[in-house]
Amino acid sequence: MMISSNYSMSAYGSLNNITTSHRVTADNIANVTNVDYQEKSATMTEQGVVVTLSADAQVKNNVNLEKNITNMLNDKHAFAANIAVIKTNDEMHKTLLDIVA
Repeated sequence: MMISSNYSMSAYGSLNNITTSHRVTADNIANVTNVDYQEKSATMTEQGVVVTLSADAQVKNNVNLEKNITNMLNDKHAFAANIAVIKTNDEMHKTLLDIVA
């Protein structure tokens, strides 16, 4: 039972990381017309999400809309996959409790 709980906790942590990534991407898209905006990127690591500014600071408004829309879709699918893990974990716990009862 401890293993399935660890899967659930890992999925909740991933949901937090995906949410941060999604916010960075949304901020980039919202500022696509702002000439002074510098694009940010979110990279997921073992410790969480690392947010960085784009490497080319000389370019004004370097937001790549196609890349950011792709990131949004990836975040959507990753979020759905983690929700599925949490639901499955909950169903397993319910089944175990029904067996014990």
